[in-house]
Amino acid sequence: MKLLKCLLLLAALQHAINNVAQTFKLFSSNDRVYYKEGTQWQRVFHNSTNLSLENVIKSNNTFSVIEDKKNGKIIKCSAEPNGERLAAIIAKGYTSQTVVKRTAVNKGENLSLDSLATTGFLSDLPVNLHYLLIGIHHFDDAYFTPLPLPKANVEDISKAIENVMVPSNKYLLGYHQTLYNEDKTTLSDLDKALAELTDSLKPHNNDMALLYLSSHGVKDKESQFHLITSDSQYDSIDHRLRNTLTAARLNEYVNKMAAKGAKVLVFVDACYSGTIIMDIRQMDGSTVYFMSTENDLIANEDNEKGSPFGRALAQSISGEEQVFFRENNHNTVNAINLRDYLYQRVKAEYSDQTPQSNRYNFDEKQKLWKIPSTLSVTMDSLQQEVYNGKTSAMVRLGDIYFEGSIKDSIEKDTVRALDLYRYASEWGDPQGACRLGQYYYYDSLRTDYQLAFKLFNEAATAGDDLGKYYLSTCYLKGRGTTPNKKMAKKVFKKIKSLSPDINTAFIKEGVFFPIWIGRDLYSKASVRNGIVYYLVRGSSDPAYDRKHRPEHYAADVKFLAQLGKADAQAELGGIYIFGRYNQKPNYQEGFKWYNASASQDNKYGLFGVGYCHAEGVGTEKDYQKATEYFLKAASKGYAGAYYFLGRLYQEGGFGIEKNERQAFEYFSKSASKGDTFGMVFLGRCYTEGEAVKKDNQVAFSWYLKAAKKGNDFAQYFTGMAYLLGQGTPIDAKAAYYWLKKAEAANNTSARKALDQYFWADGSLKEN
Repeated sequence: MKLLKCLLLLAALQHAINNVAQTFKLFSSNDRVYYKEGTQWQRVFHNSTNLSLENVIKSNNTFSVIEDKKNGKIIKCSAEPNGERLAAIIAKGYTSQTVVKRTAVNKGENLSLDSLATTGFLSDLPVNLHYLLIGIHHFDDAYFTPLPLPKANVEDISKAIENVMVPSNKYLLGYHQTLYNEDKTTLSDLDKALAELTDSLKPHNNDMALLYLSSHGVKDKESQFHLITSDSQYDSIDHRLRNTLTAARLNEYVNKMAAKGAKVLVFVDACYSGTIIMDIRQMDGSTVYFMSTENDLIANEDNEKGSPFGRALAQSISGEEQVFFRENNHNTVNAINLRDYLYQRVKAEYSDQTPQSNRYNFDEKQKLWKIPSTLSVTMDSLQQEVYNGKTSAMVRLGDIYFEGSIKDSIEKDTVRALDLYRYASEWGDPQGACRLGQYYYYDSLRTDYQLAFKLFNEAATAGDDLGKYYLSTCYLKGRGTTPNKKMAKKVFKKIKSLSPDINTAFIKEGVFFPIWIGRDLYSKASVRNGIVYYLVRGSSDPAYDRKHRPEHYAADVKFLAQLGKADAQAELGGIYIFGRYNQKPNYQEGFKWYNASASQDNKYGLFGVGYCHAEGVGTEKDYQKATEYFLKAASKGYAGAYYFLGRLYQEGGFGIEKNERQAFEYFSKSASKGDTFGMVFLGRCYTEGEAVKKDNQVAFSWYLKAAKKGNDFAQYFTGMAYLLGQGTPIDAKAAYYWLKKAEAANNTSARKALDQYFWADGSLKEN
């Protein structure tokens, strides 16, 4: 009996040792999994939380764990919304061995990647990415002209893959090669590289092969495609091509890759590239081809920018076009929206070029890669800084988790945010202490004014201005301490600068003492109908400042812009673009502030960004982008935007086709909404007969209406109409009146007309 007890005790002890020794970690950081600690549920963090078989786990979705040892198994676990021991969950799950056994096939059969993915296991395995990028720009045969920038396209795509695509998707980088040097782009070089790429792929290993080829493309008399290599030769007598990579040869390599169960992405950037897929009847695996143009069309290449197809591909990988893929598939790039994106980008630059796409056994909605959102990229860098002990990064990362972001798929996580604030505070960061204080000050379930007061005091003592503001608030309102207005004012006066955070706090609390802050900075409250809106600085008469103290006025506008006021941001953009109020023009700074305002959907900011694109100031000239922003501004009631739209279509170019009828319609909309320049140009349409029958009377009516509103161009045209009797009876006195009005506004045309037709006393010269 004693022996049996000892054996049972030893077995239990061995079981406990095994359980302790066997630990697991969450495999994917995207999974939301929680473990029970006492009566509380705690978040399981990827690669940092150790789990044992006895931990009670809950998750609303399936998730994967990995044994915490070298070459540990990845185990797929079922959803357990009510909680279950990890050991029980694993017993119901699939291991890598189980999956392989269930999906094994007989020799000679093809195993499709999709059949593995549907088991729910391979979707958790890291993708092994292999790529070969080829850009041929030098040709031995003088028949083929040098190409300006395939090399630059290859370098851009390579950087995008290794700097963004691989780390953002946690891809394992396998064979990778870039060929663009003139002594390494012969046919034998391409054959060798294609063979190496094919051999590097392991059967059914969750591999992805990406192939990019950029060079001249030629279609022979049998309509067969040839990619020209650096040693290709053209026999003008026999009309034969030698040393070229033919479509048949390329497709043979691609088919071998696909037959190994890899996802194969082929990008061919060459004239007639659509011809490549004409002889394909069947593919043994999943492949998708993207060609820069269709069968009978050439591909364009700009001497400065290079190939639009290559640039668009690099941008789709790097995330520069994050907005397109976010709107179409939540930052995930698949075959169908990549095709649409490449098509739209290339067509926008060259309307005569039509990119093509063809898929063979390829799920068009299958994920190719995911573009990191701007916020997720920021979070990755902040996380690294947190690991390095940077307290400011802890506070910023805490702010992100505290707010969350539906748009960026970042779930609000108050517990994690508070932990980060607490770490920062304990390591002496005053902002961390202040953030914790704000939580206990505002949270309805855990309000603790005494603790908040203590934390604000710590932050204020360490020099944090927001901490000083809240400490002043606590003294004034008696929260966490005895009410003391004198101390409240004393602390408030120690604030050195007014930040957007203080502005937000001021709107919430309304605590304010009119004071001078720093040198020449007077703060005051703007209150409308009893509601506090914001803090402002400077004099209470902006009109006086604009005229007599322009530098002060510009400083006031900048102050409000930095507080996040959209109207002020747009005005500051104009100050920098046009050099107003004695400020030097700074186009880049102006474009930046217009963008800041536009991001808040402000009509003036939207118009400003459109203007910059229309004129090419602070950014590249792009009439299409200008049109987009002008339309947005017009939809919000900015009539002047319709006038500029009319000018774009009146002039044409830079992505917009000239269209006088469309210009006339936009001028009409602008004029009907009261814009004086719209009235002037609508009048010009009637004067010149652009898109409408000539009618001087209608033209004059629009000139006169705009002239009465103070437009000096309209005043000049009105004066000339009276002088020449165009659309109205001749009236020299009225002509002189309106021309003098225009001259007073520094209109040079009016000044010349007055010199030509009138004496100094206003009488008409004989001619």
